[in-house]
Amino acid sequence: MSVQPTSNSKDRRRVSKPTDLNLKDISSRIPSRLHEPNTLWGLSYFVRDIACVVVFWTLGTQVDPFFKYLRTSGFLHPVAARFGIWVSWWFIGLAMMALWVLGHECGHRAFSSSRWICDIVGYFSHSFTGMPYFSWKITHHVHHSFHGSFERDAHHIPKMRADLGIPSEAPGKTINYMEYLEDTPFYTIAMLMIHQFIGFPLYIATNLGGQKHFPSGTSHYNLNATALFKPNQKWAVLASDMGILLVITACFFYSRVYGWPTVFKYYIIPWLGANHWIMVIVFLQAWTYTRGAHAP
Repeated sequence: MSVQPTSNSKDRRRVSKPTDLNLKDISSRIPSRLHEPNTLWGLSYFVRDIACVVVFWTLGTQVDPFFKYLRTSGFLHPVAARFGIWVSWWFIGLAMMALWVLGHECGHRAFSSSRWICDIVGYFSHSFTGMPYFSWKITHHVHHSFHGSFERDAHHIPKMRADLGIPSEAPGKTINYMEYLEDTPFYTIAMLMIHQFIGFPLYIATNLGGQKHFPSGTSHYNLNATALFKPNQKWAVLASDMGILLVITACFFYSRVYGWPTVFKYYIIPWLGANHWIMVIVFLQAWTYTRGAHAP
């Protein structure tokens, strides 16, 4: 994005201008070999990301004993000891997000030229990170077909004036938008936290942020959600639900063995962190495709 100074030399503010790059310019900078799926490279990244999750999980289990030793030995303040576990959650969440991204590429058939390999890897990656793979894949294709459409896009539909209670503009009529758009800091932070950490799961489960004209009960887990799926796609939705059910069952099993605090510490909290990074990616790509691709 180019930035031009204003005509007033005393005014140090800069005026930003949209980039004049187009999609062809960006695509031409990508080496030709990267335009074609490479199964071996894709599988190597898959193994790498699984290894990262395992390594960070393993290191995470050693954080409490290690910092407990340092604390009892007088080498470390208790607050600093607690900071160690936060760092481990951060890295586990990043590794889980990387797995989700691989599943995303599988959904686009960019991971491998083999549809079966894409679906197997994508199913594992997304189920592990709490995403119903085939159900998401179906609606995600719709999203890309109608990206930015108020009427037909699948998610992140901008709020209209009527949604915010803002009257229409009229000649000679001044509207104080701050009265409608400005909220208390606590409310703004609370909504931001919901959006970043559980916004995507709520969209998947309840259509929150999706099309408002979809009927009640629209969900990626609902085999009969006719607004999202065709009748011949029920088996794909069922398979997706089974993947999520297996993950939930595993959480309950490990909670019986190790307790819910351990499950929260090593899976649920990193999962929330992964959702945060996914929403950051979605925001950057929804900014506009060329701006998102050109962003540093």
